[in-house]
Amino acid sequence: MSNASALDDFSDLVWEEETKFRVHRRAYTDPNIFEAEMDRIFGQTWIFVGHTSEIPEAGDYKTSYVGRQPVIVCRVDSDTVAVFYNRCMHRGAVVCREQRGSANYFRCPYHGWLYGHDGHLVGVPMRDGYSDDFDAPEGLVKLPRVSIYHGLIFASAAPTGASLDEYL
Repeated sequence: MSNASALDDFSDLVWEEETKFRVHRRAYTDPNIFEAEMDRIFGQTWIFVGHTSEIPEAGDYKTSYVGRQPVIVCRVDSDTVAVFYNRCMHRGAVVCREQRGSANYFRCPYHGWLYGHDGHLVGVPMRDGYSDDFDAPEGLVKLPRVSIYHGLIFASAAPTGASLDEYL
């Protein structure tokens, strides 16, 4: 964890009186505050990643971010939207470089691993080049929680916490 965990109280950054409200400029420049935001906001809460109208058909996708992490927001089928970290399980390369489109597969440019639009690993080139005990991953890592509210797609990197309805 970052130095941000040592900063439990940010109240000294706010100056509030009856007719005035100011935030110290350090709130916008201090790297410890930035790390606290990454952890406490982007690592714990629901983040807007897209709208269902952007991905109407199965295989349609768009890329976005949850904090500093690139993600793929993909229409898996008519009823399912998934959000995956946009990183190959092999060497961590970004597998989807376009902002939006439609695809049956996402191919890692590094070694060519192939993932279906549902995130499952469907192809490993030159598989015989890996050891016999090679344990292939299931696929791209899904964000643990995805929810849709009136077409707005939200994702959370936290596996537990308030539901989107409770959060809103």
